[in-house]
Amino acid sequence: MTKSIQKKILQYNAKDLFEIVIDIEKYPDFIPWCSDSIIIDKKKNKIIADLTVSYKLFNETFRSFVNFNKKNLNININYTEGPLKSLQTNWQFKKINNNKTEVIFDIDIIFKFWFFNKLLKNFYNLIEDKMIEAFEKRAFDLLSKNS
Repeated sequence: MTKSIQKKILQYNAKDLFEIVIDIEKYPDFIPWCSDSIIIDKKKNKIIADLTVSYKLFNETFRSFVNFNKKNLNININYTEGPLKSLQTNWQFKKINNNKTEVIFDIDIIFKFWFFNKLLKNFYNLIEDKMIEAFEKRAFDLLSKNS
Protein backbone atom coordinates (compact mmCIF):
# COMPACT_ATOMS: atom_id res chain seq x y z
CA MET A 1 0.00 0.00 0.00
CA THR A 2 1.22 3.48 -0.87
CA LYS A 3 -0.44 6.46 0.75
CA SER A 4 0.35 10.15 0.83
CA ILE A 5 -1.13 13.54 1.52
CA GLN A 6 -0.04 16.76 -0.17
CA LYS A 7 -1.06 20.25 0.83
CA LYS A 8 -0.44 23.31 -1.31
CA ILE A 9 -1.45 26.93 -1.25
CA LEU A 10 -2.46 28.13 -4.71
CA GLN A 11 -3.23 31.70 -5.74
CA TYR A 12 -6.61 30.89 -7.27
CA ASN A 13 -10.25 30.83 -6.23
CA ALA A 14 -11.29 27.56 -4.51
CA LYS A 15 -14.39 27.10 -6.69
CA ASP A 16 -12.35 27.52 -9.87
CA LEU A 17 -9.85 24.88 -8.73
CA PHE A 18 -12.70 22.54 -7.80
CA GLU A 19 -14.14 22.94 -11.33
CA ILE A 20 -10.81 21.97 -12.92
CA VAL A 21 -10.62 18.72 -10.97
CA ILE A 22 -14.28 17.79 -11.49
CA ASP A 23 -14.04 18.40 -15.27
CA ILE A 24 -13.07 14.77 -15.85
CA GLU A 25 -13.72 14.79 -19.59
CA LYS A 26 -10.84 17.27 -20.04
CA TYR A 27 -8.25 15.05 -18.30
CA PRO A 28 -6.72 13.77 -21.57
CA ASP A 29 -5.89 17.42 -22.41
CA PHE A 30 -3.52 17.82 -19.48
CA ILE A 31 -3.06 14.73 -17.28
CA PRO A 32 0.12 12.77 -18.07
CA TRP A 33 -0.58 9.35 -19.52
CA CYS A 34 -4.39 9.87 -19.61
CA SER A 35 -5.36 8.99 -23.17
CA ASP A 36 -9.15 8.91 -22.78
CA SER A 37 -11.88 9.88 -20.34
CA ILE A 38 -15.53 8.94 -20.70
CA ILE A 39 -18.41 9.87 -18.40
CA ILE A 40 -20.59 6.76 -18.05
CA ASP A 41 -23.21 8.35 -15.79
CA LYS A 42 -23.65 11.70 -14.08
CA LYS A 43 -26.15 12.56 -11.39
CA LYS A 44 -26.45 15.44 -8.94
CA ASN A 45 -23.36 14.68 -6.82
CA LYS A 46 -22.06 11.48 -8.43
CA ILE A 47 -20.16 10.61 -11.57
CA ILE A 48 -19.14 7.23 -12.96
CA ALA A 49 -16.22 7.60 -15.36
CA ASP A 50 -13.72 5.50 -17.24
CA LEU A 51 -10.15 6.79 -17.54
CA THR A 52 -7.68 5.13 -19.86
CA VAL A 53 -4.02 5.35 -18.90
CA SER A 54 -1.43 4.63 -21.57
CA TYR A 55 2.33 4.45 -21.11
CA LYS A 56 4.53 2.44 -23.45
CA LEU A 57 3.03 -1.09 -23.41
CA PHE A 58 0.72 -0.30 -20.48
CA ASN A 59 -2.81 0.56 -21.60
CA GLU A 60 -5.51 0.11 -18.94
CA THR A 61 -8.97 1.51 -18.31
CA PHE A 62 -9.99 2.38 -14.76
CA ARG A 63 -13.62 2.77 -13.73
CA SER A 64 -14.16 5.27 -10.95
CA PHE A 65 -17.01 6.44 -8.78
CA VAL A 66 -16.74 10.11 -8.02
CA ASN A 67 -18.69 11.71 -5.18
CA PHE A 68 -18.46 15.46 -4.98
CA ASN A 69 -19.89 18.33 -2.99
CA LYS A 70 -19.82 21.75 -4.64
CA LYS A 71 -20.81 23.51 -1.44
CA ASN A 72 -18.03 21.95 0.67
CA LEU A 73 -15.63 21.86 -2.30
CA ASN A 74 -14.51 18.26 -1.91
CA ILE A 75 -14.17 15.36 -4.33
CA ASN A 76 -13.81 11.69 -3.33
CA ILE A 77 -12.86 9.13 -5.97
CA ASN A 78 -12.95 5.35 -5.62
CA TYR A 79 -11.61 3.29 -8.50
CA THR A 80 -13.46 0.02 -8.85
CA GLU A 81 -12.45 -1.70 -12.08
CA GLY A 82 -9.04 -2.16 -13.62
CA PRO A 83 -5.62 -3.46 -12.57
CA LEU A 84 -5.87 -2.00 -9.07
CA LYS A 85 -6.95 -3.68 -5.89
CA SER A 86 -7.76 -0.28 -4.42
CA LEU A 87 -7.29 3.38 -5.30
CA GLN A 88 -8.85 6.22 -3.41
CA THR A 89 -8.17 9.88 -4.00
CA ASN A 90 -9.58 12.85 -2.18
CA TRP A 91 -9.44 16.53 -3.02
CA GLN A 92 -10.35 19.34 -0.62
CA PHE A 93 -10.31 23.02 -1.52
CA LYS A 94 -10.20 25.33 1.50
CA LYS A 95 -10.82 28.97 0.74
CA ILE A 96 -8.30 31.28 2.40
CA ASN A 97 -9.58 34.34 0.54
CA ASN A 98 -11.10 35.01 -2.91
CA ASN A 99 -7.84 34.29 -4.72
CA LYS A 100 -6.02 31.97 -2.35
CA THR A 101 -6.84 28.33 -1.62
CA GLU A 102 -5.34 25.50 0.37
CA VAL A 103 -5.56 22.36 -1.76
CA ILE A 104 -5.34 19.05 0.09
CA PHE A 105 -4.83 15.96 -2.06
CA ASP A 106 -4.53 12.48 -0.62
CA ILE A 107 -4.13 9.19 -2.40
CA ASP A 108 -4.09 5.57 -1.29
CA ILE A 109 -3.21 2.95 -3.92
CA ILE A 110 -2.78 -0.84 -4.02
CA PHE A 111 -2.24 -2.91 -7.17
CA LYS A 112 -3.68 -6.43 -7.48
CA PHE A 113 -0.26 -7.83 -8.36
CA TRP A 114 2.74 -7.65 -6.00
CA PHE A 115 5.09 -6.85 -8.90
CA PHE A 116 3.27 -3.61 -9.65
CA ASN A 117 3.19 -2.66 -5.96
CA LYS A 118 6.96 -3.14 -5.81
CA LEU A 119 7.44 -1.14 -9.00
CA LEU A 120 5.10 1.57 -7.75
CA LYS A 121 7.21 2.15 -4.64
CA ASN A 122 10.11 3.15 -6.89
CA PHE A 123 8.13 5.56 -9.06
CA TYR A 124 5.28 6.69 -6.82
CA ASN A 125 6.66 10.13 -5.89
CA LEU A 126 7.45 10.90 -9.52
CA ILE A 127 3.93 9.91 -10.64
CA GLU A 128 2.25 11.84 -7.84
CA ASP A 129 4.35 14.95 -8.47
CA LYS A 130 3.57 14.84 -12.21
CA MET A 131 -0.17 14.61 -11.46
CA ILE A 132 -0.12 17.57 -9.05
CA GLU A 133 2.03 19.59 -11.46
CA ALA A 134 -0.46 18.87 -14.26
CA PHE A 135 -3.34 20.29 -12.21
CA GLU A 136 -1.26 23.32 -11.18
CA LYS A 137 -0.31 24.00 -14.80
CA ARG A 138 -3.95 23.58 -15.87
CA ALA A 139 -4.99 26.11 -13.20
CA PHE A 140 -2.31 28.52 -14.40
CA ASP A 141 -3.30 28.09 -18.05
CA LEU A 142 -7.03 28.56 -17.42
CA LEU A 143 -7.13 30.95 -14.48
CA SER A 144 -4.15 33.25 -14.88
CA LYS A 145 -5.70 34.64 -18.05
CA ASN A 146 -8.79 35.63 -16.04
CA SER A 147 -6.85 37.47 -13.33
